[in-house]
Amino acid sequence: MKKGIITIVVLASSAVAGLVLWIIFDDKIFSGICGIVTIVSVLYGIYISLSGKDIVVEYKKQIEDKEKRIEDKERQIKQLEELREYDKKNNIELNAQIEKLLKEKDKLRKEKNELEIQLKQTEKIIEQNKKKDIKKQSSLYKKAYNLFLKGNIEKALNVLSIENLEKYDDADLWFLRAELLWITGNYDEIIKCYKKIVEIKPNCFEAYYEMGMAYQHKHNLDKAVECLDKAIEINPLSTDAYDMKYLICLFKGDYNEAIDCYNDRLIKIKSNDSSSVYNNIGIAYRRKGDYDKAIEYYEKSIDWDKGNPAHTYKNMGNVYYDKGNYDKAIGCYEKAIELEPDYEDAYHNMGLAHQYLGNEDKANDCFQKASMIRHNISFTEYKEETK
Repeated sequence: MKKGIITIVVLASSAVAGLVLWIIFDDKIFSGICGIVTIVSVLYGIYISLSGKDIVVEYKKQIEDKEKRIEDKERQIKQLEELREYDKKNNIELNAQIEKLLKEKDKLRKEKNELEIQLKQTEKIIEQNKKKDIKKQSSLYKKAYNLFLKGNIEKALNVLSIENLEKYDDADLWFLRAELLWITGNYDEIIKCYKKIVEIKPNCFEAYYEMGMAYQHKHNLDKAVECLDKAIEINPLSTDAYDMKYLICLFKGDYNEAIDCYNDRLIKIKSNDSSSVYNNIGIAYRRKGDYDKAIEYYEKSIDWDKGNPAHTYKNMGNVYYDKGNYDKAIGCYEKAIELEPDYEDAYHNMGLAHQYLGNEDKANDCFQKASMIRHNISFTEYKEETK
């Protein structure tokens, strides 16, 4: 209804503007027509923007609804767990109810996650199209995009069917189809789109990068790396492509390739996040089992870090822990906590190191502090409550 009103306003405003210009320019019809076209173009852009907000608002409403239902399930679970503590006779029945609620909560959480992914992709499509001049796009593009803005993804994809797109040598149409398919999660069809795009535009960085992402979602990691290598070849200054390749190689267990990837990034790209890159190379060396190299790169990361290297100190502590050098591990964890007092992992790992050294009291103290941080309890409150 609102969109119908907006459309009427657009048309009426255009007609009035055209009439005014026609009068001003003393019956110069051409000038009047130009005025109408200009006003329609401007108001059409406003209409598209408002339509985009509608679909985003709808996704946010659905996500909010899922969050409320998840919270409701959590309340019910907590009530039943408390009841179970007092009603030992009906434990079997209560356990069954809790199990059912947990499954329902998990289902809602998955649905919420899917909606969040769809919302993110929707916002991405709208943002990308703000940068384009929609008026210059083909009628097919505009038709599909308008259907998308109304929430009719399936109809938009029907307009952008492969049969229809094969008639045009238009990469933008294939990109729009791929972007809409990301919402549905149809990775095979997404890959087909990007393959068609690189036929039309052989050196298209975006197509190779996004194709790599699609292969990664399909768990075809070798193909993903192959696409990212091509993307890096086209644009060797893309930090995103290097970062994604590193993560995939790390996940694959191809640590040498991950290390080479980030060393290559350090050579080709001078950036402010070199500390993070050194830290990540250290992680790859640790997973590879080369602890001395891991420490070397963690130290480089700390030297480059202009902010807070607490995370790197914790990582270096983990390597010393792996080496069996528990005193040095504790020293690193203490440094991490000095920089970040509520660092739960650092307290927990320091507790493990103290355990190996036989310092049970110190270990328990670390575990206790880690637990309090996890449950948002201040140490002062805890001491007061236990007096």
